[in-house]
Amino acid sequence: MRRWSRRNAWAGLVAGLAACALTAFTVAAPAGTALAARVGARLLTHTTWTIRKSPNATVPGGQLNAVSCSAASACTAVGTNISTSGVNVTLAERWNGTSWQHQRTPNPPNDTVPIRSPDLLGVSCPTSHFCAAVGAYQVDSVGISLAEAWNGSRWTRQSFPAPVGSTSAGLDQVSCTSARFCEAVGTYRTSAGKNLAFAATWDGASWRLQHLPNRVGSTFVFAAGVSCVSPTFCEATGTSVQVGPFAARWNGTTWLLQAVPGTTGMGAVSCVSVTFCEALGSNGSEMWNGSAWSAQPIPTPAGSTSTNLRTVSCANAAFCAAVGQYTDSSGNNLSLAATWNGTSWAVQPTPNPPRATFTVLDAVSCAQAAACEAGGDFQLTSSPVALAESWNGSTWQIQPAFRPPGAAANNLSAVSCASAVFCEAVGSHPDRSGLDTVSLHGFPRRGVEWRHLEDPEDAESGSSYQRPAAEPGWSVVRLRHFLRGGRIKFQQCWQRR
Repeated sequence: MRRWSRRNAWAGLVAGLAACALTAFTVAAPAGTALAARVGARLLTHTTWTIRKSPNATVPGGQLNAVSCSAASACTAVGTNISTSGVNVTLAERWNGTSWQHQRTPNPPNDTVPIRSPDLLGVSCPTSHFCAAVGAYQVDSVGISLAEAWNGSRWTRQSFPAPVGSTSAGLDQVSCTSARFCEAVGTYRTSAGKNLAFAATWDGASWRLQHLPNRVGSTFVFAAGVSCVSPTFCEATGTSVQVGPFAARWNGTTWLLQAVPGTTGMGAVSCVSVTFCEALGSNGSEMWNGSAWSAQPIPTPAGSTSTNLRTVSCANAAFCAAVGQYTDSSGNNLSLAATWNGTSWAVQPTPNPPRATFTVLDAVSCAQAAACEAGGDFQLTSSPVALAESWNGSTWQIQPAFRPPGAAANNLSAVSCASAVFCEAVGSHPDRSGLDTVSLHGFPRRGVEWRHLEDPEDAESGSSYQRPAAEPGWSVVRLRHFLRGGRIKFQQCWQRR
């Protein structure tokens, strides 16, 4: 399944390149399918929950960029945080079915100054005993690729070669099918000033660079995604500013550049087999049928002036969900979701919190055609509030996400569902000093209302809130810990008992 992360751009490449990769595509939209749920739609309320404490995961504040779950008792989230010395360091958190625990992760040599800024942007965990994480760090304003692997007990930094002729490089995405096969994609800068995409493969022992063909005439390219279903089939997607979208297929031996029809663009990609993939574009999607890509239009909401679908997750060849946002004629930014039924895309109504003027879904993960979770945020004022929505096969429903005590803002940037009854989502919120702080959530695959909790520890922050009651068959784990400098860390996880 495909996971999206709202990533910090690594500084080795120009900001514009990273911005393209981050924001996906925006396009003026003609009138189309009407949406029933708009600004002011009623929040759905459901049964409440019990609470139990879990051990503290003592880690300073930061940002989690991506999460991957191989089972309900095995999730890993990665990103970056600020150490007590005031420098950025790599960050990994592990969910073991009971609690989140901070894991020791290696950092680049001489990581003693803030400018190095190591950041893990993507993670893939094909089993409960292996994860691969990728990202980048800086040395004298030069981006350097960063790769780390977890073997079930500890993280190790992996030697990663630089593309020949590169002056800067960084990894963005990784997809693994086993502990012995992963593909990672990123972007590098040449001495001639070109920004091109590249790929590398993990064989269980080391990373090896691969030639990822870029379209002729390309000088400014970003790799938007990679999705693998086996060691002999992966799809990598991206866009060249000069010549448009590109797609390349890995056949177990080499990457082959593929023809992409039209100017739809190629953003996030999700593959479920060698004969089916969906990739988002600027005004629709592209579908891979095992032999060729074909453009698939995605309807737009009636009255919309622009749309921006950010990511896609496919459960099978007959079901995919894409999420993002659109702007209506009044200038409101509203959540947007579309589903693929094996033949065509249809826009699905998504509820928006009352009085919200800005709502966006940044992440989606589908375990089944009737089981998807989406995460993002909405704004009533200038501060974003975490938003979760659930797809049950026919409708999207809001699951009000928990706001950390004392947090003026929070968001959810990545989500991973290990099954139809278990998901994890990660993001961040500013602490009392204004620094970004790690946030970890768990979402049930049934409707719930998230309630504020009453906790003696909250006397320090002056917060007060109510303890939820139980819903049969479910439990909630919550972690909250005050750290040096007022940084707050919290976590919730809903799961079946």
